[in-house]
Amino acid sequence: MKNLQSLHGKSIFLGYDMVKRSFGVMAMKGNLKKALELQRDYYIDKLLLIGVYDSMILDGMTITELKNEYHYFYYDVPSKKPSFSRRN
Repeated sequence: MKNLQSLHGKSIFLGYDMVKRSFGVMAMKGNLKKALELQRDYYIDKLLLIGVYDSMILDGMTITELKNEYHYFYYDVPSKKPSFSRRN
């Protein structure tokens, strides 16, 4: 039993746990990358639907630029001047 413990009293399996966690971090990085690609594809598809941009232009934009353009075209309601009518 003494062979399985380090000088500090911790098992050698601590190294295994650290490797296991690092693979978890790598998996999280892969998931994040996949999520960003899906988000980018979503914005590109929606912007191509309205026909304002060419796919070559959209491929050169960042996700933030795509998001801003998406929100501009889909959620920006043109400002309307209120028409006041006076009733006598």
